[in-house]
Amino acid sequence: MDHPAKCKSDPSEERAEKAEARLKLLLSASPVVLYACEPGGDYHVTFMCANMLRLFGHQPSDFIQRPRFWQDHIHPEDLPRVLAAVPALIETGRREWEYRFLDGSGTYRWVHVEGTLVRDAAGAPLEIIGCLMDVTDRKRYEQALREASEYHRRLIETSLDPLVIMDLDGQLTDVNRAAEEMSGLPRQHLIGSDIFRFFVETEQARVAFQHVLSAGSVRDVELEVRHADGHVTPILCNASLYRDSLGRPVGVFAAGRDVTARKQLEELMKDTQRELEILVEQRTAELRAANQALCREIDQRKRVEKERAEAVRLATAGRIAAQVAHEINNPLAGIRNYLELVSAAIPLGHPDGKFVPKIDKEIDRIAEIVRRVFQLYRPAAQQACEVPIPDVVHEVVAMLGPLAGAHDVGVEVHTPRRLVVRTHEDSLRQVLYNLLANAIEASFRGGKVQVAAQAAEGRLAITVRDEGCGIQPEHRDRIFEPFFSTKTSQGASGLGLGLPISKGVVEALHGALDCQSEPGRGTVFTIYLPISAA
Repeated sequence: MDHPAKCKSDPSEERAEKAEARLKLLLSASPVVLYACEPGGDYHVTFMCANMLRLFGHQPSDFIQRPRFWQDHIHPEDLPRVLAAVPALIETGRREWEYRFLDGSGTYRWVHVEGTLVRDAAGAPLEIIGCLMDVTDRKRYEQALREASEYHRRLIETSLDPLVIMDLDGQLTDVNRAAEEMSGLPRQHLIGSDIFRFFVETEQARVAFQHVLSAGSVRDVELEVRHADGHVTPILCNASLYRDSLGRPVGVFAAGRDVTARKQLEELMKDTQRELEILVEQRTAELRAANQALCREIDQRKRVEKERAEAVRLATAGRIAAQVAHEINNPLAGIRNYLELVSAAIPLGHPDGKFVPKIDKEIDRIAEIVRRVFQLYRPAAQQACEVPIPDVVHEVVAMLGPLAGAHDVGVEVHTPRRLVVRTHEDSLRQVLYNLLANAIEASFRGGKVQVAAQAAEGRLAITVRDEGCGIQPEHRDRIFEPFFSTKTSQGASGLGLGLPISKGVVEALHGALDCQSEPGRGTVFTIYLPISAA
């Protein structure tokens, strides 16, 4: 029969087994992979923790059975650096690496590896033990932080204005390149310096700084910065207090704008203002003289307008009278014929015969009145002369300048430098004035009117072209009729006598007045005159 003691398990062995099981559990759940390898040669791996499979997807046995397995999974760009640092571990006893390691899925992950040299009792290298952990997320955060820092640095350096950061005592903690250029000192010399020493007005700068600390910011403070070579730059400074995540003040951010050009411009403006004051005094007398000349010109234009209005009024009255005379002449001739019959039928010595001579006399008087009235419509007798057409055109355009300005209409003139025609100047001026005034009034605001003159085939052609609404086809044949006007339908007023009178004047000069119009595209009136008119 067996001894009773042999049937019972050893408590120390049970505790050891439990401790070993617990250790294996902790190691398998740990985010850190433990390893051991030889301290020389090819650094053969002698132990790899089982959690390598869970964390990186590799069997631990692959590291032990395949000597180059670990090296083959280090990123080719990192491998030379890693291998070069291994001998230092033997010398110093400890080493850390960070490199990219290829996991079981074929993805490179950043790992942090530590190694510690273990020596035997005699001090000889015995084994290297260490750990390996995944730091990919940390690397990503570091990269993002680095990129953000570089981005912010580029923003600061891109600024053309000096940008500085100070602590709460006014000591510089960071500056950009523009600040270096304005101060004439390199960045390393500026960092840690007292900001106030760079200003000409030190006390003014301190007051502004204290205002930032108390109020949180300052705007548009004018200061002067002294360069290392002694020259001074005026700046416009803005500064604000910045705080940490808990809202506590940690420093001051300030920006300065070089306002040298503005200061120079202000001085230039002052000089210019003084010069202008002198110039104004000198020009006052000239302006007075010009004003007097302008008043005379205005008076002259008023007289011309008055004369034109009077001419239109007289021409209107003449045309009306001519029409009335025409209507009277026909029945008057009939009356005279009947009088002759009556006179022949009255016997000599008849008491009523004495009225015949009186009636005949009255008929003659009426005929004379009709003749005189009819003459009112004829153009006044003028002496033909050599007329410089360009001068006449420009004078009429000048007289109508105020009308064109009131309607916001531009007038373009196209005439040869020299074009002389023998005609009646006043009559031509009257017709051209009427046509151009009509064109301006018919134009839309912002439009233009063109006046052109040329000689061709033995006659003069003067065209007046507008860009108005044009004349409807049903009205085109009636525009030269007395008292017919399209202005009423366009919201303007007119008697309908301008064109009939102009046509009569042109025809009296042995010429012709032509009209071409297209609704929506404007109207063209052309005056045709013989080169030599009697």
